Amino acid sequence: MTPTDVRQRLIENGYVPVPCEGKDARSEQWERRTLDTAQAALTMWARDFPNASNTGMLCVTAPTLDIDVLDAEAVDAAVILVQERFADRGKILLRYGHRPKVGIPFQTDMPFKKISVPLTAPDGDTNQKIEFLAMGQQVVVHGVHPVTHEMYQWSGGNPGNTKRAELPAITVEEARALVEDIVTLTEARGYRRARKPASKNKSRSRKVKGNGPAVSVDAPSSIDQWG
Repeated sequence: MTPTDVRQRLIENGYVPVPCEGKDARSEQWERRTLDTAQAALTMWARDFPNASNTGMLCVTAPTLDIDVLDAEAVDAAVILVQERFADRGKILLRYGHRPKVGIPFQTDMPFKKISVPLTAPDGDTNQKIEFLAMGQQVVVHGVHPVTHEMYQWSGGNPGNTKRAELPAITVEEARALVEDIVTLTEARGYRRARKPASKNKSRSRKVKGNGPAVSVDAPSSIDQWG
């Protein structure tokens, strides 16, 4: 499957694709693309960005939870929480690049700004965080990860075989609450906030689940590399 084939499939499923070199988006004003302008640019992208073999999708209407931590148990607990809270709303897709880190796309018709809580890991590492990638951002969904040099993998489906409308819908308030509750799960594993998050909505009234057995997200039968 060529990059153009991948991007065409994304458009057909309701996502706005962007050509990427590694994790970096190419093309001018890529963050302003729409389904129509992306469709019109497909041939141009293949011609003008031959090294952009990876493909991203805009997060403006497909906000993506980025569980960017290296503690596998914390990641598994976060995945359990997402499944318990949102599985009845749509398909939970898990994207893996640099394991155990995972990205989980949602859908919204009311775009919101990025939500981010930087963390300090128990070993002092300050490069880990919990985020919702949103307006003005993109996430790579197909291609080769620049660090692992392996194909991005998906569990539960992928944007190539799942329409955006099939993803769980989320509001900005729910996104903030989810980030806060996942941060709480990481704190139980020894993480600390690197600084106070911009959002004050901590949703402390809801019960945080996810301390049970880790989900089986690594089973080979559930993993695909999408083409």
